[in-house]
Amino acid sequence: MACCWAFEGHSQQKTFVNKGNIALSSPDENINSGTNIFFHNINKTSYFYDKKPYENLKKLEKQQNWDLLMEKLPSYVLSFGIENFQEDLFWIWRLAMLYETHDEMEKARFFYRLALKHHHSGLDIATIRE
Repeated sequence: MACCWAFEGHSQQKTFVNKGNIALSSPDENINSGTNIFFHNINKTSYFYDKKPYENLKKLEKQQNWDLLMEKLPSYVLSFGIENFQEDLFWIWRLAMLYETHDEMEKARFFYRLALKHHHSGLDIATIRE
C-alpha cells in the first residue's frame, strides 16, 4: 500500500491506494503531474537512505544550486519512509521552498503543511531560509 494525496483545486484529499489494483507511475511523473503525490516507501521501509544521491543533495545545497536541487530532490523525498518525516524534515521544508520559488504554490503548500505537521523540534527554519 502506498500513501497518496490527490489535489483538486485548493482542497486536499488524503487517500490510500492499493498497488495491487492501481498501476503507479514513477515518483517523478506523479509529482510533476500536479495531481498526485506518492510516498512509495511508506509501508516498505521505516527509513530511506541512499548514500550517493543524499551526498549529491548535500553538495547541491551547499553550492546553492537551486535549479539542479529542484530537479533531484523530489524523487529523493518521495522515497521517504515513515521515520524520514521526523529525521529529514529539512529536505521536506527545502522542497516546499523550491516549489514556492518556482511558482508551484499548490505543491509548496502541501510540503509546508507536511513539514509543519511532523515538526517537533530541531528544525531551524531560519537556517533553511538562507
